[in-house]
Amino acid sequence: ARTGDAYAGFATSLTPSDINYVEYISSKLEYKLTKSKIYKLTYFLSLADSTWNNGEPQQFVNSSGVYFSTDSLTINNFELIAIKPQLVSNETVFLNDSIGWQKLTFLYIASGDEQFINIGIFSKLNELQYNYVSLLTNYAVDVYYYIDDIPELVIGNA
Repeated sequence: ARTGDAYAGFATSLTPSDINYVEYISSKLEYKLTKSKIYKLTYFLSLADSTWNNGEPQQFVNSSGVYFSTDSLTINNFELIAIKPQLVSNETVFLNDSIGWQKLTFLYIASGDEQFINIGIFSKLNELQYNYVSLLTNYAVDVYYYIDDIPELVIGNA
């Protein structure tokens, strides 16, 4: 863990044929977000430090997203959620730190009534940049990220 005693993780496996396996970190917020308030969101990602994809070197991508929703999202069979996240990490930076933690910070202007936060990869394979595709797993990109320290903070009015 970056701080404290625990952290979470999420896996994503994307293929050219869109046979995907995607996990998200989702949680109900303590309170509804207030319309026109600006929220600062910071969290930390670390690329899993062990390989879990057939002994190949760990793969990584350039995008993590956040989707605030008014209700919990329903996912069937670990499919990619077909939603455009409101927040996306800087896509010119690979999320490839497996020794330390990469800090991701966003500002979000609430539309009001958001009650849930959902974090993960919301992009199809052809929408991402990655270090390589696996020939052993049907040309898939398999990533696993640890995530820690996810508070939200009101900082002003829009």
